[in-house]
Amino acid sequence: MCCNIRLPSCRFSCVMLVDHSKCTHLCLAHAGCRLIRSYMKPIIFLDVDDVLAISREFTSYQVMIIFKSGDLDNWPELWDGLLCAQARRNLAALHGEFAAQYVISSSWSHYLTCDQMREVFDRCQLEFVAKNMHEAWTTPKRSGWSRYDEIHNWTSDHLQPGCRVLVLDDDQSGASLRGSYLRDRGRWMSS
Repeated sequence: MCCNIRLPSCRFSCVMLVDHSKCTHLCLAHAGCRLIRSYMKPIIFLDVDDVLAISREFTSYQVMIIFKSGDLDNWPELWDGLLCAQARRNLAALHGEFAAQYVISSSWSHYLTCDQMREVFDRCQLEFVAKNMHEAWTTPKRSGWSRYDEIHNWTSDHLQPGCRVLVLDDDQSGASLRGSYLRDRGRWMSS
């Protein structure tokens, strides 16, 4: 199976696919990469800021304010502009190919509940993410923890043996993944 997903203007800066039995790399910037389908749905750890939400006009702060006000229907321009259209198309293509489950690794899960995150994805034309969020829908958050700590602890508690994992993160919040044992053992690669 080939992945022909291109990222001309949006950032999937830190992209890695981890398989605990062997290293498999999905490079979204180049066509011709191969990913073997598994009988289990792969897990995608999904960051939001600087991966899907790259607009400086529409931010997570506005989303939180709108949820607090309860006035979600009167902000169509926010829902239309919050998430990058190209990033949505890329994620949809990835989902169409691999039918993944999603775990939110974003700081957004600090401030929004699971139902609110689903609402955001539904309103931003990512219904497939809302419908396929893992039962353990977010990485654990602790003071002082890095993204690596969050993902490592989630996988220790929830990942089934043989299940493939893809982390979509930006360079800043995903920086801790660069020096992790995943990279040292050849199980982490950035695009």
